[in-house]
Amino acid sequence: MLSTSRTLSSGFQRKASLAVLSAILLAVAYVGITDSNRSSVVLRGDFPAFFVGGVIAGSDFSDKLYDFNLQREIENEAWPSLGGQALVNAYPPYVSALAVSLAWFAPSTAKLLHALLSLVALVLTAVWVASLADSEQPKPLVVLALLICFAPILHGALGGQNTAFSLACLCAAFTLLKRGDRRSDMLAGLWLGLWLFKPNLALIVIAGLVLSGRLFVLPGVFLVAGIYEALAASVFGFWWLRPWLEAAGRFQAADMLYNSHQMVSLGGAASALGANRLIFSSANQGFLAGTLISVLMFFLLVYRLRRSQNFDTFWALTSAAVLLSPHTVYYDVGLCLIPLIATGKLKQELIGTRPIALLAAAAICVGFKQIFIVQPLILLPLWLLTRQLLDSRRQLS
Repeated sequence: MLSTSRTLSSGFQRKASLAVLSAILLAVAYVGITDSNRSSVVLRGDFPAFFVGGVIAGSDFSDKLYDFNLQREIENEAWPSLGGQALVNAYPPYVSALAVSLAWFAPSTAKLLHALLSLVALVLTAVWVASLADSEQPKPLVVLALLICFAPILHGALGGQNTAFSLACLCAAFTLLKRGDRRSDMLAGLWLGLWLFKPNLALIVIAGLVLSGRLFVLPGVFLVAGIYEALAASVFGFWWLRPWLEAAGRFQAADMLYNSHQMVSLGGAASALGANRLIFSSANQGFLAGTLISVLMFFLLVYRLRRSQNFDTFWALTSAAVLLSPHTVYYDVGLCLIPLIATGKLKQELIGTRPIALLAAAAICVGFKQIFIVQPLILLPLWLLTRQLLDSRRQLS
């Protein structure tokens, strides 16, 4: 009787997940066809910032990759709905080199292609997460439904961000790392190196693994980093690092000024509190305080990782990367959904009290993000990291 009940429950979960996924995809298709607002997430989102990088990188004036006026001119020609404004591209030159192929298409076609690639990345992520989780019957379809129903992930995938690709790289790497042998660690390093398109997150995870003793990830990381270096040099010359850091610094300062309420990093949240004079006297003072707390937290985590015998502790690097990064926006919280499922803190089910509460809270936080001084979604990585540190302490004792 018990096995029959489990089978019925599993079947119901799959049917419910398929129904929800179908409804979401139909809704997205309908909005994409009928929405006349060209600035919508489905039709434009943040994609112009990536598209313009590909256009400039593939042109004869790639040395002007970080020229704001040029970016604005190209973006407004492709998306007149920007009305003279621009979405700044401050990613490393190798990211723009990777985006050159998207620039071969019309802007709307490139946006659609990016969304389809994001969906493929989410499908792969669901398969890997289901294999990682401790479950008698892995259900990739249910995991995929959870991923797509989680508002930060859906918003990032539809909005032209690279959230889905980050999820795929992270899950592929941890699937290999869990095996625990040198060859698998080297292969995991390839995925972590590929994730360097988001260096503010990937470098924290890589550093944590290396400091905790997983040194064999480095060959794979260095191999992909070498390829990225060659791509960056082909676009912006061999000495690309300094101008990129300057462009990233300008973008960071402006983004903290206008979008600190969307941040889910400790530095970003503290900066928002300082900008509103709630705890700190200035945004800069808040960012400095958040950064110092982040550094202390990172070394505490590495200490736990080195002593822990349980691989699940390594998932703490995911929530740490979200919190410790100098620039992490709400859609990056989607990364925290992976360790929740993989460690069993969130079971692979779509219809249940915890999943529904989490999905509803995330939808509210994303849908009404403008009204918050600090994005409440920061509580998820904070809770997850604290829980993982406490679990590792209990294991040690």
